[in-house]
Amino acid sequence: MTTSTNLRPSIDYEGLVQYLIEPLLEVPDALRIDCEHTGNNVWLRVAFDPADRGRVFGRSGKTIQSIRTLLDLAAHNEGRAAFLDVYGGYSLGDGSGDEGGRGRSDRGDRGDRGGDRRRPRPDRPTRGH
Repeated sequence: MTTSTNLRPSIDYEGLVQYLIEPLLEVPDALRIDCEHTGNNVWLRVAFDPADRGRVFGRSGKTIQSIRTLLDLAAHNEGRAAFLDVYGGYSLGDGSGDEGGRGRSDRGDRGDRGGDRRRPRPDRPTRGH
């Protein structure tokens, strides 16, 4: 009788990421996933429509952190470490995207927060006046 210490099948990391992220997207066909195995590390790179960033990241980044935690637990089950990188555009470094993976979209330099859209409240004096 022969026993093996690693009878578990390898985890489909791309499928797991697709399963977790695709329902959050308005344009699921825009999801691109790249998976690279190096030693005991699994590197996952995802790109999707920049308009979906808020849904994927969630409030205070809780959704993306939960996805990373699930990936980390799955990888730990195989004795590996998983890393998830999110790119801002449709491409994964092949040069076909118009943003170069910076995640800025058409928002200029405001980043993920959308800038300061607050207006002064009429019941409070403005600063410096």
